[in-house]
Amino acid sequence: MNPQDLDQIEARLRRLPLRGPSADLHARVAALGMPRARLRPWRRLAVAAASAAALAGCLAAILVWRSHPGDEAAGLPGPAVPAKVEPQPSPPPVHTSQPIHIEQVWTAVSAREVVPRDGAPPVERLERQVVRHIRVIDQDRHVEMEWSIPTKETVVVPLEYN
Repeated sequence: MNPQDLDQIEARLRRLPLRGPSADLHARVAALGMPRARLRPWRRLAVAAASAAALAGCLAAILVWRSHPGDEAAGLPGPAVPAKVEPQPSPPPVHTSQPIHIEQVWTAVSAREVVPRDGAPPVERLERQVVRHIRVIDQDRHVEMEWSIPTKETVVVPLEYN
């Protein structure tokens, strides 16, 4: 097929009218056990209310635990208050592992051709395509490099060996 044929086919497809879904589509989807697309707002409201109640309960428990008045009078220690700590400069990261080096090589031989020579045995000329795909991953430094190196070689092999 040439590009003009493909353009004609595409133009015909664009002129076709779009069809709507069949009347029994919803019944077939329901038979598959698919959930209905209708949203139930009361479920979202119930989940939001339960989450708010749980959050309020946690906050109340924390406030009661932190400010219980009988602890100091009974000689019980109150909640531990951390002393002010000066931030220490963090040491530079230590890179302990070596980067991962992955190399893949693909080779394809094509264009076989026998070449006659004057007064010498004929030789066969081969086209060899080699693609080297190299990937280096350094997880400590969060570095990933990847590249492909395509090459094309012509190799001449004698057909007769003496």
